[in-house]
Amino acid sequence: MSGQGPRRRLAALLAADVVGYSRMTRANESGGTGSLGAHRTDILLPLVTKHHRRVAAKLDQHTIAHRQVRYLWQDDGYPVERRVHQMTQIEERLSKMGLVLPAPAVPPPGVKLPFQFIRVLGRRALISGHAPLNPDGSLAEPRGKVGRDLTLDQGYVAARLTALAILGSLKRGLGELDRVGNWGRVFGMVNSAPGFNNQPSVINGFSDLILELYGPAVGAHTRSAVGMAELPFDIPVEIEAEVELVS
Repeated sequence: MSGQGPRRRLAALLAADVVGYSRMTRANESGGTGSLGAHRTDILLPLVTKHHRRVAAKLDQHTIAHRQVRYLWQDDGYPVERRVHQMTQIEERLSKMGLVLPAPAVPPPGVKLPFQFIRVLGRRALISGHAPLNPDGSLAEPRGKVGRDLTLDQGYVAARLTALAILGSLKRGLGELDRVGNWGRVFGMVNSAPGFNNQPSVINGFSDLILELYGPAVGAHTRSAVGMAELPFDIPVEIEAEVELVS
């Protein structure tokens, strides 16, 4: 089922019902049976919300399962639909894990980054290379080469921080992290000391978090993990990816 069809059907059903409820209440008010304001809060909104949930359960879950419909009221008593932000499933999981998405990357002084971190093409979102970031968007420490300046465990943490940086960019670019329907290709680069050859275990820090958040069906991805002689600004890890969107 396409995304547009369910939304149109839901909008039509809700519009018919709430207008009917509003007219019924206006008639009651004109007959002196009570306050319109009281009906709005005590009768109309619960009815509309109940109906919305019932209809949503039968339609395309990808397009409406994580949205909530609220109604404001104009002076003439007719409802106006307004979608309000509601924490998505992925955001809830991040919150329960105590994880915070970082602010946009702050490049070193004098450095320009004339590209987009997220580029949406149809149902594909291309993700530029990201680095491990602090919550304020600055480059996370320690920096340097895994196998010399960082241990394997520190490299794993850096890859996990890079996953959070990518999720932060996706949230800003897509609006909702639940719009990711499938993780596709992941390309992981490790700033490696001579002789270090355990790059896959470093990039597991990224893969493990994505699989934990999205599950094995949506989070499954193809992947490369390669060693690099150098990475920009001495970052230990850089990761790029591609995802498929559901709407």
